[in-house]
Amino acid sequence: MGRRPVRPGGITLSHDGILDPVLPEIFDPATKNPDLWGGWHDAFMDTTGQYVFAMARFIAGPWYNAMKIPPGKVASEGLKLLLDPSVKGKIAWHDPTLTGSGQSYAYLLRAKLGDDALKTLVLDQKVDFVAQQFQVVDAMARSTASIGIGPPVRSLMGAYTKAGVKTDIRSFGNSPDNNLEAIGGGALFVFKGRPHPNATRIFINWLLSKDVQEGMAKATEQTSRRQDVPITTQPDETPIKGAHYVQPQREDTAPAVRQTVQSIGEWRKAAK
Repeated sequence: MGRRPVRPGGITLSHDGILDPVLPEIFDPATKNPDLWGGWHDAFMDTTGQYVFAMARFIAGPWYNAMKIPPGKVASEGLKLLLDPSVKGKIAWHDPTLTGSGQSYAYLLRAKLGDDALKTLVLDQKVDFVAQQFQVVDAMARSTASIGIGPPVRSLMGAYTKAGVKTDIRSFGNSPDNNLEAIGGGALFVFKGRPHPNATRIFINWLLSKDVQEGMAKATEQTSRRQDVPITTQPDETPIKGAHYVQPQREDTAPAVRQTVQSIGEWRKAAK
């Protein structure tokens, strides 16, 4: 009923035994240089470091309406702002107990605030848990919510802005204290039994080339892992070089994400 184990699709496929390793498919010596991608350990999301290659990365976190919440307050309180009485009843969250954009933030908030604070947020702050991510965007546009958790609210606000809705949507910044690192749909994996292996190999090397990665970075507003591709994301969505972020999409993090989501479901059920 929409409740499934929290594990990225490519990793699930690797456990099903239907994927081939990625690196043998890369024949361009320059593209196959691990330094170009920040090291293979960071680039591969699966624990074996073979099957799920993350081409892109971007910083994600809660969003707030600066017309409703002073930026200075966000800067000083960070994620603790979510527990502030002033935002009670003003938080929209894509339900983390459902598959979708809200799940990763459950783990971020637990990792940064602790179990007790997360439980307080879930039970006492009158969070509006919504079934669809666009409900978060709509709540922010209509000012029924001042903080949105789940989808990239700012980039999805275009239709409302064109309709004359005035908002000032900002992220909580790009500090690892307030944000997680995501890969979105920027994962590459290779199926076994593909009908044209050589065509697949050529496509992969084309996809990972500098020009194509640069074009994809601009189109998706995500940062390519290729170190020679210019940054295309806004400063508050660009990873700080050398900083270590919570990475919920990594396979070794998945058990903690599942446990966090399960706890939220149990707390809410017990509170009914």
